[in-house]
Amino acid sequence: MELVKQTSLTILDGTATSNRSRIENATVRPLTCDGCFHNTFHFLINNEDICKRMNESVDILILIMSAPSKYKERNAIRETWLTYTKNNTGRLRHAFLLGESPLDKELKKENLLTKDIIMGNFKDAYHNLTLKSVMGLQWTVKFCNNTKYIFKTDDDMYVNIPRLVTLIKQNEDVLQTSVGGRCFKSRRPNRDKRSKKWYTSFEMYPQNNYPGFCSGTGYMTSFNVVSKVVNISRNIPFFHLEDIYLSLCVNKLGFKLHNFEGFIPSLGELRDKYNNDKHHPCIYKNESLVTMHQVPIKWMKHIWQTPCLKLS
Repeated sequence: MELVKQTSLTILDGTATSNRSRIENATVRPLTCDGCFHNTFHFLINNEDICKRMNESVDILILIMSAPSKYKERNAIRETWLTYTKNNTGRLRHAFLLGESPLDKELKKENLLTKDIIMGNFKDAYHNLTLKSVMGLQWTVKFCNNTKYIFKTDDDMYVNIPRLVTLIKQNEDVLQTSVGGRCFKSRRPNRDKRSKKWYTSFEMYPQNNYPGFCSGTGYMTSFNVVSKVVNISRNIPFFHLEDIYLSLCVNKLGFKLHNFEGFIPSLGELRDKYNNDKHHPCIYKNESLVTMHQVPIKWMKHIWQTPCLKLS
């Protein structure tokens, strides 16, 4: 499987934006469809017992989007903040999500030791992150339906697990019908062709604004939301930006997004507590921080190994 093909439909009255005159005769992506995204993924590497080991109930399943070549990053995470999953025997569990690549043999060898990789039958590429995300949600519904909550993140993130657990406990009811993280009310599509990752043509998305969305670097929700997103995704045409795609599903379901402090926060206020040292490792373990983006491997290990006192 390469990239999901979009259903060829022209834009309908009432769906077009002020840019309609520029794309009136073009084939564009509709907001909804009838079963056009019907992919049921096959798992080329599967660890279907991740959530069935030891405990019958799982509090949080952590899904980490990873690239095949990021072996060192995955190991760094396993050796630091993922130790809270106790090698997938504790109340928290984890799985790394990947697609196919020339490194399939190496990944299978890695998985023999770690037993925490899920690989889907599609090419691992940036513009297939939506496939990877939906695959992870489908896997959750099929093999981890005993988890209460799901947290999705990436392999370059530092996650303050104690703070994440506390935040989820404090918002258990809210998360039954919402997604939470670093969320935005709205954003305009990037129409600049020079932006390779985020470029969105009018044909791909003819509306002027995206709905509210939560950054794919880290968001949390409940199994209830995930199961309903999997169902509704069949009728939401493929879109290459995975966090936007999730928001389109959430919006269609009538669920809400909640912005929580601590997801990739500004370090200004936090570093004041550490003699204005923005590189102090204990900033990342502060009770106010949940996630931090683009944390190098050596720095991640340094953060983990540095003892920190609880600040009053």
